[in-house]
Amino acid sequence: MQVKRLTKTAIDTLEYDLEGPSQQIAWDPELPGFGVRVYPSGRKSFVVSYRVRGRKRLHRIGRYGVWTLARARKAAKANLGVAADDQDPAEHRDEVRDSWTVSKLCDEWVKQYAKPNKKTWQADESRLRRYVKPAIGSKLAQDVDAEDIEDIHETISQSAPYEANRMLAVISVMYGWASRKRNVPVPATMANPAKGVRRNKEVSRREYVPVEKLPDLAAAIDAEESVYIRACFWLLLWTGMRRSELLNCQWENVELDNRRIYLPDTKAGEPQYVPLNDAAVGILKDLPKMLGNPFVLPGHIKERPLNNIDKPWQRIRDRAGLPRLRIHDLRRTAGSYMVQAGHSIHAVKDILRHKNTRTTEIYARLAEQQARDTMDAYGEALTEAMKPKEAANE
Repeated sequence: MQVKRLTKTAIDTLEYDLEGPSQQIAWDPELPGFGVRVYPSGRKSFVVSYRVRGRKRLHRIGRYGVWTLARARKAAKANLGVAADDQDPAEHRDEVRDSWTVSKLCDEWVKQYAKPNKKTWQADESRLRRYVKPAIGSKLAQDVDAEDIEDIHETISQSAPYEANRMLAVISVMYGWASRKRNVPVPATMANPAKGVRRNKEVSRREYVPVEKLPDLAAAIDAEESVYIRACFWLLLWTGMRRSELLNCQWENVELDNRRIYLPDTKAGEPQYVPLNDAAVGILKDLPKMLGNPFVLPGHIKERPLNNIDKPWQRIRDRAGLPRLRIHDLRRTAGSYMVQAGHSIHAVKDILRHKNTRTTEIYARLAEQQARDTMDAYGEALTEAMKPKEAANE
């Protein structure tokens, strides 16, 4: 049984010849020793034939339909390489059988590493579930290469280039973890498949609320019916807190006498304090406490905090005429105006709890842009005022 070229179409058309030999194999002329065996039941399996230690052997790779042609061809090349070193690939069947699929690796990484160690584990798990498992979940983790990851990255990049980069980072960390764990059946010498895949270029966002739009934003926030929604966005603006920090804040950690909020669990992994100005203190003093709910911003579910603020934010930014502004940009706005008020980069870094000044320097650039815009407007106004009256009236 011979075919001109082993392709999916060719394999689909193969049929067992009842008048032919009991063992019927279609060999691939492009890779000698690699073929597809057809059984009387119609089932088909990929096989590889080789000679080792003077004996000819036929090794079954896997069932067609479970294994793809590309994956089976790659495995056949690996088996032939092992046989070339005078070792029998069939002796490694138990090792291959015990190997994890990518889906299994994803689940174990989330359970053993991400969930205990990463605050972003839910986002990581979501990326693996949405992007990685549907594409390569059935593949053996040790068979994944950079080309597989590049295909996923390119697909995501068409609509979400930054998200594609986040997915690459998750895969890279996951395979790095697997190579260090003795109980994970992924070769320690295996190259990390996410390494070498070119990331999409990213540009730091520089969105913040310009001074002329602050009245519009204030009116848009105050137009919300819920006192907790209003307080949420005002506090984000007045304190520069991260969204998760504010939503998870409990009254027991609010120290109004000391004008600060204690954060026991932060992104930096250590307890921190958020200083409060007069406006923030006033909001917190006037905010009603919900009986039986420990959170500053209580939600509709008993003993749970406010959690869905995306829809209210969409309403607010639409009313304010700031359609591109994100919730995190309120933190950027706070940092920008702190710098514009004359505070040093290091002081703003401490207030916003950045690990280093590189992040804080973004706010300095925002302030510089605001200064340039002001000077441009001043220059245009002064130039216009200096024109002769006759020319001005023409």
